[in-house]
Amino acid sequence: MKRLPASVVAVAGLTGLAIAACDSRMAFLSGVIPGLIAGPQPRAALAPFVPVRITLDVSELPDDAQSAAGASKSIGAAETSGTAIDRALRAGAEVVHAFQRFADRALQIGTSVQDDLTSAEAHSVAQGVLELDGKSIPYVASFAGFDFDGDGEPDGSGSAGEEPVAFRLWVNLGNGYERFLCALFDHRPTSADDAGTGRLIVWPRSRDGSVSDSVKVFVQWDHSDPAHRWNEAFVSGAMSTMTDVIGSHDRIDVTTDDAGQTTKTVRSTTLLARSRYGFTSLAFACFYPEDGAFALVSAQSQGGSIQAGFDKACVGLDDGLRAAAAESCEDLTAADMEFLDTPTGAEADFPADFPDKPTPVLSTPTENEADGQH
Repeated sequence: MKRLPASVVAVAGLTGLAIAACDSRMAFLSGVIPGLIAGPQPRAALAPFVPVRITLDVSELPDDAQSAAGASKSIGAAETSGTAIDRALRAGAEVVHAFQRFADRALQIGTSVQDDLTSAEAHSVAQGVLELDGKSIPYVASFAGFDFDGDGEPDGSGSAGEEPVAFRLWVNLGNGYERFLCALFDHRPTSADDAGTGRLIVWPRSRDGSVSDSVKVFVQWDHSDPAHRWNEAFVSGAMSTMTDVIGSHDRIDVTTDDAGQTTKTVRSTTLLARSRYGFTSLAFACFYPEDGAFALVSAQSQGGSIQAGFDKACVGLDDGLRAAAAESCEDLTAADMEFLDTPTGAEADFPADFPDKPTPVLSTPTENEADGQH
């Protein structure tokens, strides 16, 4: 084999050393200045902290706001039709269905922001863009700790990679950034059935101009125990075109015993400015087995042409009528059907530590920046 001249060997060696030194220097710089080097950068492993949804299935209860018959019925027609039991069942369930829908729509936004993260140590994502309903919506999200509960101490770990994850989100629909939601995700979701535990306050109007600006929703949930999953909420504002809530306190408990029997308890205590059934207030509680035909229902109301006032009435879930035979509910034993406390109407206000506009925060590069696209 022909030997290369010594000069060529020397040049090659020096070139290799120079390339190695340059690679090392650039690797160091890319760690300090993300996005300096063009080309895809590895995405940091980040376990999801935002659940896809928190809805607990109470589809056995009527949902007038979503049914064609319920949505088309006028307030006058609703107030003069049906029995007191049927009205209480429908009015109590309406707000419960509504708060779960509002919460899941807010979480949809949260999962989109989560997917933009390029660092498990992220404190913020600046100038990100959400693609929702055919619109591009700029946002700013902060993961810095903040005083969620008003006790004077910051809550949250300060990063997206460590629990509890603090989360504040501002969106811009064209009139500048506005507060949309804030949350604390105490424990991460682990499956479709385990949404973890957390707390969320959302003002939906900031994202959807068709929603009344009076709507405010505070939800807390714990789905970590498959034997007992629950959602609890405080809401105010227009839940539908015919229901306007001054304040409502709502809770769903879904429990499963050792034999695999699942039961559901749904409660709602609501003060109303407008009701399709004429109520000005309603305290409601309902207990039933999953896939069962009958429920125990308690209710006390004021306002309207017919007031509700009954305790653990046996009611058919299909027709909303009192059961003809008392034995239809003789096997139902509710653990807790006490009415919830009356809300003040201010529980879903944003905390003071959530400013109207985003302030400068530590910046994590967007996906385009991480890919070297400037």
